[in-house]
Amino acid sequence: MADPNEYNTQGFERALSVTQKAQVIIDILAGINNLDGVIDDVVAKRKYKVHQKKKDIFKYQMRMLKAGGKDVKQSLTVCLKTLTILQDAEFRKKRADERKADNMKEMLKKLK
Repeated sequence: MADPNEYNTQGFERALSVTQKAQVIIDILAGINNLDGVIDDVVAKRKYKVHQKKKDIFKYQMRMLKAGGKDVKQSLTVCLKTLTILQDAEFRKKRADERKADNMKEMLKKLK
């Protein structure tokens, strides 16, 4: 698996569009037969303290995602685009930090 920080996400390689990524997420969720049970298991495993009504609301939201209607898909694409922006920002910060470190090393070499 490639490290997402090793390359800029805005490169020239063909990538999945955010719409395609959203559809992949919807398809993955569609493959989970007992979504409510999986949610219950994860909540129990992590020992989250949550009111049953709030957990039921979350289960409903996950069923909405699983159904994958047009509005859900659009919401996911916005989320995925936001994640892409965050990933690009992390990449740029890492590159800037590396350049800063390289410049500091060069300056120290010149001082010696």
